[in-house]
Amino acid sequence: MHDLGLTIFSGLGMVLVLLPLPMHLRAGNAGTVFNIAWLFAGNLVFFVNTIIWWDSDANIAPVWCDISIKILNGLQVGLSASVLCINRRLANIATSPNVVTAHRRKRVDLAIDIILCTAVPGLAMVCAFVVQPHRANILEGYGCLYPVWSSWLAVILVFAWPPIISLVSAVYGVIAIRFFLSRRLQFQSLLKSSHSGLDTSQYLRLICLAGTELVIALPLNLWVLAANVSTLQPWTSWYEVHYNWSNIISIPASYISQAPSLAVANAVPRYLVTSSSIVFFIFFGVSEDAMGEYIRWGRRASTGLARIRSGRQQSLPAFAPRLGSTVTTAAGPISVDQQQFDNKSRDLDEEYRQRSYDDIATLEPNRPGFAIAVKVEREVV
Repeated sequence: MHDLGLTIFSGLGMVLVLLPLPMHLRAGNAGTVFNIAWLFAGNLVFFVNTIIWWDSDANIAPVWCDISIKILNGLQVGLSASVLCINRRLANIATSPNVVTAHRRKRVDLAIDIILCTAVPGLAMVCAFVVQPHRANILEGYGCLYPVWSSWLAVILVFAWPPIISLVSAVYGVIAIRFFLSRRLQFQSLLKSSHSGLDTSQYLRLICLAGTELVIALPLNLWVLAANVSTLQPWTSWYEVHYNWSNIISIPASYISQAPSLAVANAVPRYLVTSSSIVFFIFFGVSEDAMGEYIRWGRRASTGLARIRSGRQQSLPAFAPRLGSTVTTAAGPISVDQQQFDNKSRDLDEEYRQRSYDDIATLEPNRPGFAIAVKVEREVV
């Protein structure tokens, strides 16, 4: 079973989300940076898995399988938490009674964002192990999947995190929109004085991005929660759940092709991550600021290439003797200065005097070497 579309879109998503990254790093948008990081991680896992297990369900990359499963354990939590950080920051800017945000407050907000986007997904990865009955499932064409013992404990430790975080994020988003509409006349001056690194256009794009990702993620997370609640198994004991934990189950593609509901449940979360990456690029990758950034990258690249070319040209001989007289340099212990040049070129043809001076003008005074006057009487072609 080959999902060429997932391979293409996940690879494209990896590149697209990284393009606006420098702008958000300079602006200090921690929530947006973490959103980029989690989208990149998700696309990376999907891209690599579809290539490694393109036509196989064998355990051919066990270490990568363990790593990718842990990333998938924290992916939805990390994405939801990063959107929460974006909406929380926008709400704080919109509702702040002070025009200038204190430096201490910014550091506290940054610490909260780091905890929400790293520690919380890390905790979700640890909790997922509690209800992981065996090491991995490997689905042909898609790679490693994390198995879950679907019980009431799994609902609490795995499936409830993303929708709860998304609901809190939605509350912050509503607050940000409400206060923006009520203070829209003085909002541009408020953004400038708060030193948030945002203008009105960027603020609106962040609101639209967070709202779009909420519209995508919240129904998906609620659907996953409802699907697992409807198929709960009894939790007996730790020993029974983890009895054969080192087992890796291979699933051929024909298994899910015979069950359309399983195929949809497997493909939809993956394509939603790649879709979120493309949506992110639409909001921030084609903006005026982004275009200016791409132009600067192009200028730097052209400048670098020009320096490389000039370096190669300087390594070649400065000129080749032709009919007439000229001067060149050779290695040696003697120094060349302007007076020596004048003495050696006094008897040269007047027609070539100026060209000779230009040819050795790059020689530095007192540089080791000596000048050689050459009289070319005949040119052989």
